[in-house]
Amino acid sequence: MKFRLIFCLMIMVSFHFAKADEYTVINNQDSGAGSLRQAMDDANNHIGKDKITFNIPASDVASRTISLLTELPELTGATVIDASTQPTGNVFGISYSRIQLTTDVAGMSQALFLGVDSCEIYGLFIRNFVFGVNISGAYSKIGAIQKGNVIYQCSNAAISLQFTHHAALQGNLIGVDTIGAMLAGSTGDGIRVINSYIISIGGKTLLANNIISGNDNGIYLENATFVDINSNYIGTNPAGFIAQPNQFGIYCTGINNNIEIGGDSLFESNLISGNINAGIYGVVSNSAIKGNVIGLDIAGAALGNGTYGIYFTFGAYDNVIGGPSLQANTIAKNGSEAIAFQNATCVRNNITRNNIYCNSTVSGTGGIKLNNGNTSIAAPQITLVTNAGLGGTTIPNGVVEIFTNDSCVWCEGSSYIGNVTANANGVFTYTGTISGSVTGTVTDEEGNTSEFSVCADSSTQACIVAGFTSSGFFCLNETISFIDQTVTEPSSDLSSWMWNFGDGGTSVQPSPTHVFSSADTFNVQLIAANSNGCIDTIIQTIVINELPVAAFNVIPASCVNSVVHFDDQSTTASGGVITQRNWTFGDGENSTAENPAHTYTSPGIYTVILKVTNTFGCTDEQSTNIVIAPNANASFTSTATGLIVNFTNTSSFNGPHSSAWDFGDGNTSTLDNTINAYSSAGTYLVCLTIYDSLCDNESTFCDTLEIVTGIHDPALDVSITIYPNPVSDYITINTGNIEIKVIHLSTIIGENVISMGNMPSQQGSITIALPTLASGIYLLYLETDKGVITKKIAIE
Repeated sequence: MKFRLIFCLMIMVSFHFAKADEYTVINNQDSGAGSLRQAMDDANNHIGKDKITFNIPASDVASRTISLLTELPELTGATVIDASTQPTGNVFGISYSRIQLTTDVAGMSQALFLGVDSCEIYGLFIRNFVFGVNISGAYSKIGAIQKGNVIYQCSNAAISLQFTHHAALQGNLIGVDTIGAMLAGSTGDGIRVINSYIISIGGKTLLANNIISGNDNGIYLENATFVDINSNYIGTNPAGFIAQPNQFGIYCTGINNNIEIGGDSLFESNLISGNINAGIYGVVSNSAIKGNVIGLDIAGAALGNGTYGIYFTFGAYDNVIGGPSLQANTIAKNGSEAIAFQNATCVRNNITRNNIYCNSTVSGTGGIKLNNGNTSIAAPQITLVTNAGLGGTTIPNGVVEIFTNDSCVWCEGSSYIGNVTANANGVFTYTGTISGSVTGTVTDEEGNTSEFSVCADSSTQACIVAGFTSSGFFCLNETISFIDQTVTEPSSDLSSWMWNFGDGGTSVQPSPTHVFSSADTFNVQLIAANSNGCIDTIIQTIVINELPVAAFNVIPASCVNSVVHFDDQSTTASGGVITQRNWTFGDGENSTAENPAHTYTSPGIYTVILKVTNTFGCTDEQSTNIVIAPNANASFTSTATGLIVNFTNTSSFNGPHSSAWDFGDGNTSTLDNTINAYSSAGTYLVCLTIYDSLCDNESTFCDTLEIVTGIHDPALDVSITIYPNPVSDYITINTGNIEIKVIHLSTIIGENVISMGNMPSQQGSITIALPTLASGIYLLYLETDKGVITKKIAIE
């Protein structure tokens, strides 16, 4: 991965510029001068990156064993603890460790806590703690080539990395002791990586590999990003021949992205075998599993994981398993399937060019088990195999990989032969030497790979296999496309097609269309021939189903804001039922109810459509127009002759209706157009109420009517002026030479406010003080010697 170079550069620039000091451990005491504890305290108190070396003058193991009575101090400054510097005494067993760090105090939390950046630990044999090395600082190095540690018998984790980044772990024995033996009984995880990123476990050479065996989970990943796991032995002894099992080889939970397990060179391959459960288990995304051996020992003999080789759980996506050449994994001899998914949430997992054979030694069905993962993509069908190639059908444009079959129970792809891309009809043909039994997978354009196909044998020779799609259930009058999927031997081309549709219709097109005009069962026949003269025939049965009949009832007319009810009356042929209804009401609203109700908020003509679907997927629709009438709107006009007034009803309504008049003088009427005789002049509020029986609603309109009597000289409207208008406190009437006899001021509906009658005739200018009145329009009635005049006055 690209982050390796970044890691190296950042390690180089992370050193402090302060002068480093070196502190030497010269005894195995828990504390005091010359002890490891004192050296760590001295390093913590010094600025700069310090080194702790060892020179204990004893060769026996007991004298080189530091048994802690209390926890060592947390490293708070960049420090190298290098036990490989111990000059006296041999290394412990097969390891490079020279100093043992242990405790007899039950439950001591940790041997070492690296809480600061740029710490390095080499050559220690750490055992009997809850955590062996606990790391939260960045740029840590635990072990190196020929300077590894042994971290063993830790109840929680041998190495724990949490909320950190840029760490390298190389050359360690993790979970097994100095002779490669594992502890009898329970133990914790080997390497635990939680909420951390850019972590390298192993390296690009076998000398950098870690032995990670005998743990609960060999490697535990939780919310980890950019983790490289290369060249390790996970679940075996250091020689790679004997199982020293973890419960799970690599266990992944949470959200893990950009994880690389293995690589593209021989030296990056992990040996993941002998574990009690799966070799690799859990959820990763955007990750690669390449070039590993999963289920065999280092020499290729069976050392299978107890269950699956690889098992992806909920939400594993966009991963690549395998690749060309050295990137191919060998996954064999495992107890269950080589590769399996938990469910349909595992998608776009590309499984390519791996050597998969002899799996499911205990349970399962061999190679790949989708369990609805990878979109349940169907395996290809190999329908024709010769010594010179093969052919078959699959998804259009799918990439088919061809493998030789193993000699075990299940059909698996033990050795990659080649690949070919299917055409737009889903037909593929591979040209190349074929012998024995073969199988294949297909990968779609999104990266989903199928299970292995049913195996086919090249000993069964054929030159052409006719085939087509479109068998099944269809609907009357539907245009059906028949897609040719005939497979011919690699040395030939297809030359002719003869179709018989079973209803008298025929075609010679490669992939014709046809419409059946009656509902029935038909046997469709294709006779195909190739350029070598080979002919094959296939007959498939199709069923043409009757269409449903859409129908519904509705009141043909209704009104705005009233509820319209629709009653489904659709039917379908015997053996089917209406499974879906889609109503469109014409105003942008829809429904899928069987008998919906709908309210229109605007008048108009609306087209209502009902589309129904039956059991067989056949559809029909009916449409009708409905009228939504507007609500009633009352209005009238009037013409007065003296005290006699003619009223004309100008209301709008939708049919049967009734009218109710109130003339403002106590008289009423129920005629549409009517006459009212007023007994005296004045101002009257006239109201008309219309009731519309179709829409069951009513509307009322009122207007003020002025009845004037006497001689009315039009010049009065000009001769008499009133000011101010609008008015608030008083009004002045300028009469000129006209005499005023009576003055009335009333509201717009005729309520009297001021009345000045039988007054001496006055002319000239008259000022009237106003009482406190509500703002609005008022009527001023003036009776003069020239006639009667009424003026509208606005009071503020």
